[in-house]
Amino acid sequence: MVRQAGKVAFSHLSRWTSKPLQDLADVVAGLAPGSLNKLYLISGGSEATESALKMARQYYVERDGQSSKYRIISRWNSFHGNTLGSLSMTGDKRRKKYTPLLLNFPHIAPAYCYRCPFGKKPDCCEVDCALDLERCLKMEGPEYVAAFIGEPVGGAACGAIVPHPDYYKIVRQICDHYDILLIDDEVMAGFGRTGSMFAIEAFGVVLDLICAAKGMSAGYSPLGAVIAKEEIYEVFKNGSGVFVHGHTYGGNPLSAAVALSVIDVLQKDKVVENARTVGAHLLAQLQEKLLPFPFVGDVRGKGLLLGVEIVKDKATKEPYPVGKGMAEKITQVLIKHGVIVYPGNLYNALELQKAGLLQGPLLFNLVLGVKGSLPANAKNLFFLLDLLPADAQWSVSVIGPQHVNLSTIAIALGGHVRVGIEDNIYYSKGVLATNVALVDRIVGIARAVGREIAEPGDVGRIWGCA
Repeated sequence: MVRQAGKVAFSHLSRWTSKPLQDLADVVAGLAPGSLNKLYLISGGSEATESALKMARQYYVERDGQSSKYRIISRWNSFHGNTLGSLSMTGDKRRKKYTPLLLNFPHIAPAYCYRCPFGKKPDCCEVDCALDLERCLKMEGPEYVAAFIGEPVGGAACGAIVPHPDYYKIVRQICDHYDILLIDDEVMAGFGRTGSMFAIEAFGVVLDLICAAKGMSAGYSPLGAVIAKEEIYEVFKNGSGVFVHGHTYGGNPLSAAVALSVIDVLQKDKVVENARTVGAHLLAQLQEKLLPFPFVGDVRGKGLLLGVEIVKDKATKEPYPVGKGMAEKITQVLIKHGVIVYPGNLYNALELQKAGLLQGPLLFNLVLGVKGSLPANAKNLFFLLDLLPADAQWSVSVIGPQHVNLSTIAIALGGHVRVGIEDNIYYSKGVLATNVALVDRIVGIARAVGREIAEPGDVGRIWGCA
């Protein structure tokens, strides 16, 4: 970055190109699948998807002379950017306030196996979510549709949803049959995050346009890109010869130089391969550790793009009301523990219905097992409580030799207890205990991890239930 800044930091594409830009185009052409070998640089993800939208529209005008094809089909539970064109393709709550300004683009069912819109299971479904594209095309008229856009692995709107393995094969066939382009939005997934340079590679198909951004410059400089097939470029070249579009900082030489260095590191240090290996291990560990919790509905993803879906009711998959802001609350708690996550935006299709629901206080059951020291299990209990809303009712199931000790902490913090075996235990001002010495120990543990528990008073007897 410093070296390039000392040479030239800006040149406008309408008059000049630059060596970093040309070198980057060559490198990306060697990395992208199939004939995707033409690079158009802009400054970010929203600009990338908006550019792809306009490129798809102009492609048909250049090819056919005149064309009615202009609409872009996308999915609900998707995010494609914040400019008006990209937001028109978006299918989540960020559309809501700007709906009167947006283009009337159609949306289809998401490829959302955990909450299949068609009530199917991945191992026995007919990939109806992919076939929904054909239904939409027949309804809207393929003569009015220029492209379908989708993320190969869901990002900001849907928490790392991974489509059925056959999803993009079917979508590719539908797009070819009805003569529409297939746009791959890899703004979040691209350049190694999912364990391959482009996430679409895992599905065994080649799309027509790839949108990229975040991983391309690794945050060191604003950058976005559209990677186009040779065949699409040739249509422009043999037509007007001009893509009627542009931004002041498009093709910026400083950002191009940064991207070259980033890609060099990705390749030399085998960062992509590492994302694949470490991501598989992390996914397995997250599923093992988190899925037993009653408020974790699903753990999914690919490579190092992973998602954890939090639910109010695991059996029914009922989400928390949007107004509770659970994703943001959990995000803030995790930050305190040194873990940085990105809160997702699910359930947008149901928001209007769920916003009007009335509900009583929430009831959680927190399960603590037999492993780990008493202080460690106490910390786990306190950590879980921090995740709950302030008005939540909660209980704890305690199994194993520490059941009395942990029950003491739980009752002291205002919960209800179910212990793993029947036992005679004592009750004192909300504190469950066998003797005063034990209570003193529990109070000490709580204070050591930043919790205050009232001192015990008189002791009475209660019965612990299995």
